[in-house]
Amino acid sequence: MIPVECIGKPFKSIKDDLGFHVITEVFDELEQGEKQNYSVFGENEKWEFTLSPSNIVETIFLHLNNGYGEHEGLSSQMTKADVIALLGEASSTGKPFTSSVLGKFGGWEKYNRDGYDLHIEHVDDYVGIKKVTLICSI
Repeated sequence: MIPVECIGKPFKSIKDDLGFHVITEVFDELEQGEKQNYSVFGENEKWEFTLSPSNIVETIFLHLNNGYGEHEGLSSQMTKADVIALLGEASSTGKPFTSSVLGKFGGWEKYNRDGYDLHIEHVDDYVGIKKVTLICSI
């Protein structure tokens, strides 16, 4: 599976290449007016797709710190400086912060690409990459 080739495509057109065909509902109970969202999780939750109500792949989460491997040269051991050296200056960035409810979040970089955005989330203090997210921008 090459994740970027899945963005914006109908799930049924790529599911055979994934080897995992189960779609799960994200929310069991919806608030009034809320649309149902769906997800597809890969083996050992190394990756996840979120699908639109019409089953188009909208977002792909690659969990580098959970064993996904590499994506576009990015690996779980890379610092912010490593990412910038590889991909250049980001379109936008965010600093690490702590939520009183959810705990610590690492900083991030976002790169606008043709048809999608590449979002890189670090673990605390930029000591590695936690997750790479591809977000459909069409």
